[in-house]
Amino acid sequence: MNKRIYFGKNPPLSFRENLEFDYNCPYKIRCKDFANDDIAPLHYAQTMEIEVCCGITGEMVIENTRISINGNAVVVVPPGAVHSVLIRRGPGRVYLLHISFEELRPILNVEALLEQSGRTFTGMQYLCPDFERIHGLLLEMIEKDSQPFARIRGLLSILEILSEQMPEAADEKRLETGNSELRRIIRWTEQNFTGPIQLKDAANAAGFTKNYFCAWFKENTGLTYNRYLNLLRISNACRLLAQSGSIAAACYDSGFSDMSYFIQLFKKMQGCTPKNYLKNLKKQETDEEDGAANGSAETFD
Repeated sequence: MNKRIYFGKNPPLSFRENLEFDYNCPYKIRCKDFANDDIAPLHYAQTMEIEVCCGITGEMVIENTRISINGNAVVVVPPGAVHSVLIRRGPGRVYLLHISFEELRPILNVEALLEQSGRTFTGMQYLCPDFERIHGLLLEMIEKDSQPFARIRGLLSILEILSEQMPEAADEKRLETGNSELRRIIRWTEQNFTGPIQLKDAANAAGFTKNYFCAWFKENTGLTYNRYLNLLRISNACRLLAQSGSIAAACYDSGFSDMSYFIQLFKKMQGCTPKNYLKNLKKQETDEEDGAANGSAETFD
């Protein structure tokens, strides 16, 4: 596959997700299977993110809205929206479409088209009810990737479907995607999560009392701060396990001081122990290598 289409996981490495695009690659499609639970802690990007979920179980939090997924769904994350993802291991697949409107502009000026139709991203619904059409169009984009007109026609059709659920510009309700306090405390947590953090420390960093901070963080993210911190640490532990295969390094370099507690929490959040996570990861890598070797026979249904 070329660089527009990928297989495997690619969790964001920082609060601001930075993906590389160019004129030949104004969008990216990542096909993800789930031998293990998949965690992406709170992050945001300047691109639009469309998750086409096929037979999966999990949840997403976008701004302060929690979305449960059980089966098929299309979830849309507008540019700049703070969000997190938790998908449980299982036989399902997710097609993750990232679109850079800046790099797409020489081919298709999406913002101008929305302006002409009187629509706006702001206030749009996160769940799109038209799974079948969008799923079919995405598979067609993958199948016809070598045909520029066909793949851009598919992308335009997806955006047209999504525009139907975008509010009119005159009636838009502003979301607080520019919440500077929230972004500041998430960046502070990213910089400090490998050490001990108590609620009072995070509250002080945000400039709030502890009780107010707890209520404020949950209102703005849909998560308690402790759950977010645990998601961040376990996500980092998964990344370290994939890199080094060392359970001890994954534990202590992710902010945990007690191996037993780490294993207990890991199993609770990932559905398996770190040892079994590694075993599943190796199996998935073998399966993906086999799939790449037989790429000409790959089907996307």
